[in-house]
Amino acid sequence: MRRFVNARTLSEIVNHIVEEILEVMLKNIKEINDYLLKLNAELKFSGSVLITDHNEIIHSEGYGMSNYELHVPNTVGTKFRIASVTKPITAIATLKLVEKGLLDLNTCINEYLVGFPNGELINIHHLLSHTSGIYNFTNSSDFMGWFIQPQTIDEVIERFKDKPLSFRPGESFEYSNSNYVLLTKIIEILGNCTFEEFLIEQIFLPCRMQDSGIDVQDRVILNRASGYMLENNELRNSPNIQVVNSYGSGCLYSTVEDLYRLESALNRGELLSSKLKDKMFTPNFEGFGYGWIIQEEDNCKILGHSGGIHGFSSIILKYVEEQICIVVLSNIFQPVDEIAREIVSMIRRR
Repeated sequence: MRRFVNARTLSEIVNHIVEEILEVMLKNIKEINDYLLKLNAELKFSGSVLITDHNEIIHSEGYGMSNYELHVPNTVGTKFRIASVTKPITAIATLKLVEKGLLDLNTCINEYLVGFPNGELINIHHLLSHTSGIYNFTNSSDFMGWFIQPQTIDEVIERFKDKPLSFRPGESFEYSNSNYVLLTKIIEILGNCTFEEFLIEQIFLPCRMQDSGIDVQDRVILNRASGYMLENNELRNSPNIQVVNSYGSGCLYSTVEDLYRLESALNRGELLSSKLKDKMFTPNFEGFGYGWIIQEEDNCKILGHSGGIHGFSSIILKYVEEQICIVVLSNIFQPVDEIAREIVSMIRRR
């Protein structure tokens, strides 16, 4: 005998299921919020967090202070130095040139940087994937001595161009900020504009990233966070550096919302063709694609990049199959990778 459910009964069942789902989600968000509040109370985190599940923002909040001396709280609109999370954006900008037919991944860099040592051996793919063997300028013993003063991009390049290669290009992997400085220079040459102008026109405006830009020290930037270091469990102001000197390897500031806008636009295919996006997310040595690190965990592909610079830490992670995205930006210099992964584990437990 067939049994029918009337409309009212069906509606009550649906409402009950929805209420149960919402109750679990709220409990889950409370657990995450309590975790972040505890970390902030212990001075283990200060910043902003954004979490999405199946393209819906489930939590977006600021914790701690943007400026502890003036008691200005962090919000989702606070602008943080994102350090090496700049690299995925530089990689997208580079691939925009490829899409326009102005650049080829296999072209050697001596075509654009005439006279660069070993430029006939190093191509664009090598720079994007950290397989060039070029010396990492941030490893130099005098790094902090000159990084506190503004440097032109050519001055920065001069500091590493004559260093010997660590290996023959394409044969191994070594993470080097210098690769992305060179990409910045090539973007400016082929784009016939400044790096900042190219990013604004090709990425920031299309993605509605109105709270992102190059962190120039003497500019007045509304809602820019101050950076801190933890020393003997006490906050200290971070050293005064010229982050702009890192160019496309780490010169940008952004917000959690802007970085999510970037990820969403990329996911929807609004920034790059499927072919180039797949190329960007194809792992090479050490799981590094073009500006993104690609990992596998519990049969789930994870795309992301983290960053750290004096006073700031950052990470963006996308769990592809589970459709979870998390952005953590901090104005205390200590890694936030573990924080992001702990939050994801909380979401998985619900």
